[in-house]
Amino acid sequence: MNRPFLPNLTYGCLIGVVSASLGASFDWRLAPAAGLGSVLALAAGEGFSWWRGRKKSPARYEEAFRGGYVQAATQAVLLAVSVYEAAVFPKSGPEGVKPGERLARRADAYAAAAGEGVPLPVQVAAQAALAALDRDDRDMTRSTVADLNTTVHRQIVAFYIQVL
Repeated sequence: MNRPFLPNLTYGCLIGVVSASLGASFDWRLAPAAGLGSVLALAAGEGFSWWRGRKKSPARYEEAFRGGYVQAATQAVLLAVSVYEAAVFPKSGPEGVKPGERLARRADAYAAAAGEGVPLPVQVAAQAALAALDRDDRDMTRSTVADLNTTVHRQIVAFYIQVL
């Protein structure tokens, strides 16, 4: 299993501080060398293992990249639909949002729902939510946006189960 590089480098720095403290307890002149040496050794080892692991499984990294793109696209759909919902049913009343702003939010929501990389279940749930928003049906909108939220959550969980 490949580990992320930066958190391990952070642990290496902590170990370097501990090494420097131990070096200082024996001889203060050796403390910087002991700390720096251990940090460099840990950083080099972690960097090499990260590079070697990346070289071994580029397909896994590509899969994770694509999955991350899909995950971001599904969350963008949920965000765009939620922003459009706020424009259709503003908290400040029916005159709270100008018609031009509402149309711009609608266009953004439809573009996000039809975007590249959005899974089909998310597209279907988004279409249902957008149809309810276009009808100004508050109860149906609440239900369909909740369904969209559940669908997005399921897509993200399915990705993590597949990758891990």
